[in-house]
Amino acid sequence: MVVSLADILLLVIAVFGVFGVFRGVRAGALTTGAIFFAFVVVVLAGDLVIDVFRRLGVPLAPPDTQALFKAALFIFTLLMASRVLAAIVAVPKKGLSRREKLWGLVLGLLNGFFIVAIIERYLIAVIQAMAGKSMVSVGVPALSIGHAAPDTWSVRLVPSSFSLLPPASSGDLWTRLPLALVLLLLFLAFVFVGTIYGRVNRRSGS
Repeated sequence: MVVSLADILLLVIAVFGVFGVFRGVRAGALTTGAIFFAFVVVVLAGDLVIDVFRRLGVPLAPPDTQALFKAALFIFTLLMASRVLAAIVAVPKKGLSRREKLWGLVLGLLNGFFIVAIIERYLIAVIQAMAGKSMVSVGVPALSIGHAAPDTWSVRLVPSSFSLLPPASSGDLWTRLPLALVLLLLFLAFVFVGTIYGRVNRRSGS
């Protein structure tokens, strides 16, 4: 089985979409705010934080190490901002309507794309260094199910291999970020217009 880095990134984005279904669109909106807050913090203060740690004796001189540190700083800031926003703004996560789950799926996919694209951007130097290496192959066991006779089944472990291809230059999600931002703006505009339209209809009906 051969898996590329793009396949793994798409799988991670899909996982965010599934979480968005269970969390709802309002909780997803808080995550969107936390993503942009964390990104701004790393852009404005990432180098300053690295300088502080270097003065404390932490070896952060190599560019690859700084890239890993910025990616970790982004994830940490994102988690902390999400916790703070969840504590300040209470949003329902149970009894969600079908529409809220559907919009939660869309926003979850967008949030997953933003998170993966930003982390990939910070680690682009490390990823490009991996691109020159041969693919990694790992031996893993696999199940083999046989059906030799109508009333006989056999299940056994067989050796298999899992190969991770190096990333391709066309798999840079950062280059698709403007399109994702446009989709996010269209999504927010659609939700806003739909909310206003629903309130007007409820008032006219009452």
